[in-house]
Amino acid sequence: MFAAITDIAGLPRWNALVDEIVEGPARLAPGAVWDARMRKGAITWVSKSEVTVHDPDTRRFVHLSRTDDGNPSVAEWEWHVTPARGGAIVAVEWRLQPETDLRRIVLAPMRSRMLRREVPASLAALERYVETRSKAA
Repeated sequence: MFAAITDIAGLPRWNALVDEIVEGPARLAPGAVWDARMRKGAITWVSKSEVTVHDPDTRRFVHLSRTDDGNPSVAEWEWHVTPARGGAIVAVEWRLQPETDLRRIVLAPMRSRMLRREVPASLAALERYVETRSKAA
């Protein structure tokens, strides 16, 4: 499961918002950056993400995401994968850090509500993706 979460090229296969990886890192390590084209309905934007923690031993992955429009606001995503009988338990947390009035007052609260619906759907899609990959192997 940790390998699927940290397979940046594979994100569009299970995260419905990720349309494509525009540019990916050669190696996933702290400081590595990738650009993803995101899509929500007819709206698209590019999100730039930077790895802050990549620890396969503890199965912890943290990255910061921001839009490519120069806005200083970021979202911090933290993933933990815990082995469990018959699979794994994936925990994900996100912390929105809006830095402008528009994002703090309007966009961050709206995005928080959307993420509470989108993240469980992405986790379910991730589980299906991992099961499909393991059956094909």
